[in-house]
Amino acid sequence: MITNLDIDNKSKRASRTYCETNKPHTRSFQDSTHIESFANPKLYKKFLNWVSGEFDLFLQIEENDLQIFFPNGSLHIKEQNINSNTITAEIKIKSKNPTVGINILNQITSITNHLKNIYSL
Repeated sequence: MITNLDIDNKSKRASRTYCETNKPHTRSFQDSTHIESFANPKLYKKFLNWVSGEFDLFLQIEENDLQIFFPNGSLHIKEQNINSNTITAEIKIKSKNPTVGINILNQITSITNHLKNIYSL
């Protein structure tokens, strides 16, 4: 016959006390930065629009630049330099998972190449 005392003793043995070895591991973010240039401001705005559409299911902040937040990371596209009509954009990707960061960079590179091929003169 099992008593309440037996159940209590069994549960006490199974529980572990908190210590540094039980602490959940915190992984740091991996940053990658990519610089892209656009022939004119109109092409840059199209690029931002396409990237925003590609990640439309994630939280986005569109003020002077574009910030997209996805699980365990973020994407930030910021206009860096405007010379004559050429625009240079800095694309920063922060991700806890390097594979996800590389996949996002590949998506953005694909969008950039597609737009440049379509709108190149």
